[in-house]
Amino acid sequence: MKSLIYLIPIAIILLVIPSVVDPYQTILLSYGLIYAIAALGFNLLLGYTGLLSFGHSAYFGMGAYAVGLMVKYLHMSSMEEFLLGGLLSTLVIAALFGVVCVRYTRIFFSILTLALSQVLWSLAFKFFWITGGTDGLRIPTPALLNGRVTFTNKMAFFSHYYYYVLFFFLVCVILMWIIVNSPFGKALQAIR
Repeated sequence: MKSLIYLIPIAIILLVIPSVVDPYQTILLSYGLIYAIAALGFNLLLGYTGLLSFGHSAYFGMGAYAVGLMVKYLHMSSMEEFLLGGLLSTLVIAALFGVVCVRYTRIFFSILTLALSQVLWSLAFKFFWITGGTDGLRIPTPALLNGRVTFTNKMAFFSHYYYYVLFFFLVCVILMWIIVNSPFGKALQAIR
């Protein structure tokens, strides 16, 4: 309960920040929250189990490429579709990595996850006609809430996008707290 007392002012500050700072800083804060979500997953593995994984960059990149390919080949434009596609593709890659890496610990686990993420990186550049290679893929501004909200300009989009990202960040923090304090979380901590 004591930790909740510290979280409430932080949540209030995060809610108020876009009205205080300029739009560019709001964009940077949105990106920071996205990286914080990725860091939550990394913290679960390294902080609680003691396993150093270099595969998280592959998961992050796989989700991004899934979104890019959804735009290019399926002509999707909704943020919700992007989230679902990114999560499912990342889940598949993480499951494949898990099947290969589950038997290894310490340095062997780290080197294997590094090797697997490098394989995905090299595949992204070998299949440049699909992935765009070093140029990447162009992704237009997505529609939020399945197109129910329209924006007059990009700055208006990023103001709403910040709250969208903040919502998912808070959901991920709550889910992480539930996982860590569950019996499964205690088992993860016992690995260390």
